This record gives sequence, C-alpha cells and structure tokens, in this order.
Amino acid sequence: MSLRDLDNRVVPAAAQRVGALAEGFVVRRQRLGQWWRGIDLSRLKELDARYVGSGPLALLRDVPQVGFVVIGLVFLAGAGTAVSREAAKNKLAQQQVIAPSTTTGSQVPSVAHGSSTLGPSEGDTVPHYLTVAARGLMAAGTSAPDTARIALLSFSAYQTPLQVQTLLSGHHVLRVFLRAEVGGKDAAQLAADVKGDLAGSLTTAYAQAARGRLDAQKAYQGYVDTLTVTTKEDRAFKDLYAAFARSTGLEVKAYQQQCACVYAAVVSDSPSSLLQLRSRAGVRAIEVAAKGLTLQVIQLLPLLPEVTGVVPKQQVAVNQP
Repeated sequence: MSLRDLDNRVVPAAAQRVGALAEGFVVRRQRLGQWWRGIDLSRLKELDARYVGSGPLALLRDVPQVGFVVIGLVFLAGAGTAVSREAAKNKLAQQQVIAPSTTTGSQVPSVAHGSSTLGPSEGDTVPHYLTVAARGLMAAGTSAPDTARIALLSFSAYQTPLQVQTLLSGHHVLRVFLRAEVGGKDAAQLAADVKGDLAGSLTTAYAQAARGRLDAQKAYQGYVDTLTVTTKEDRAFKDLYAAFARSTGLEVKAYQQQCACVYAAVVSDSPSSLLQLRSRAGVRAIEVAAKGLTLQVIQLLPLLPEVTGVVPKQQVAVNQP
C-alpha cells in the first residue's frame, strides 16, 4: 500500500471513527498490547486498505513511538501529494485552450493535449469535469484523430461483467475498477489489469476480489472474537469492527454473485474511436491522457457513479495481484 493510499483513505477514516475512543485506549493499553503481540503480522500485511487503516493504525495509540513515526510518514506523504497534484494542475493549465460554449456564450477550458492525471480533482464539480473531459476528447479528435491515447472511462452506473463486455466490445481495455456498493461508503475500490481477453480477466478479477474481501472479513471477525468487553469504549470498539465484518461479508457475496460492481475502465484507442464510444449508453465520461503517455505514469481517479455534485476526497483504487 502506497503512502498516497494511506493519505487518501486510511487517515480520514481512522481519525473519524476511533477518535472518540482515544481516552478509553489508556485503560485498555495492557490488554490490547498483549493481543497485538499475539497476532500474526504476516497476515495483516495481506489485508486491504481499509483494514490497514482501521486496525493497526487505531492501535498505534498504544505504542506512541511507532505512532510518531507513522504521523511523520503521513505528513511527508501529504506534502508530496500536494506538490505532485499542484504540478499536475500547472501542467494541465499550460495545456488548456479557450473554446466558446455553444449554450451560454461563456468560455469553458478545453484540453487540447490531454493530461497525466485522469479523473476529477477534489472540490471540482461533476458538470465541470464532464465538460472539460468532453472538450479534451474533441480537441484530441481534431488534432490527432488516429493516434492512440490512454483514456479513462467513467460509467453512469455500476456494470456487471457481461454489461462491460458488451459496452466495451471492440476496444482495447487495459484496466477495470471494481467496487461492491452494498458494502457501504467504505467498500473497497479495487483495480484489476486486463490480461488477455476481457471476459477472462473480469472472471479472475471478481474471484480475486471475493477472496480478498473474505480474508478481510475473517480478520475483522477474528479481532471481534478476541476482544473482551469491560467498558463502554470496549463495546464501541468491538461494535465498530463487527460492522466492518458485516459490510465486508456483503462485499464477498456480491462478487461471488457477479454483481454490477464495475464503475470505470481504462482503454487505449484512437480519439476518433473514443468519440464513437462516448455516444454509447452507459458511458458517462471519457477523458484522454496526453499523447505518448503510458498507463504506468498516469494517475487515475475514476468518478464514482453516485457522485453528482462536488467531488469529495477520493480513494485511490488498490491494485489486485
């Protein structure tokens, strides 16, 4: 898990959910310390981003020395993220051209050459992002219609594997993004690379997602089963992890049942072909990257279907093995 993932997902969730329990940690220090020494640390490394955030980080209050190290790393990660994000925005600003709006007469920026960051920024509005993405695709289609580009597709609704295969038929798909909406607001956002045919890759991605969420569910439940309740703080802490176990279990069942869980994809195609894809029902936005960029150097923040207004701080999808 990268430090940027930690900054985007773990720290806010951990601070919000367990901050109220801080005073109770002092009372339970010795008992939690004994539990922590007895667990299998190798297993914790295999857990997804949410468990890493809500479990070990919550317990770092019991070992202040380690906590100081983590806080320092998070601070550095946040500073690095801000610098990186600002640099990307500056680069994007240099690449913008002004095109007149066909509806209001106002001017809307149109990205002529694409960007190395695909997806809306925190605090942006969805209508503005959709407009900029559409104008960027039009500009790419005018300047170099037959030159292949990396593009991020955001769907208007969660799609089943069969729906995705139909929707993206004839296009070179590089990556898909999964999220089991039934798991609630903390449901894991997962990324899976497409290797070979799309149908086989989706089958593999769903199986891996189900196994990964099952491992997380067992770990949450295992912690619930080991925690003895003697105080109100103990009860609140145990209820929190019990809720994690229940919601993660729902994610497991969803993936096992081939749920409508695909919310975005990355493709490599010519702007002229992408313009045709943009007109297909179910495609909410297509944003093209700068010409010549590879998937490895592009930052991806796909838009969730349920986000319609101001874009919140987004998770970074965790790559599956």
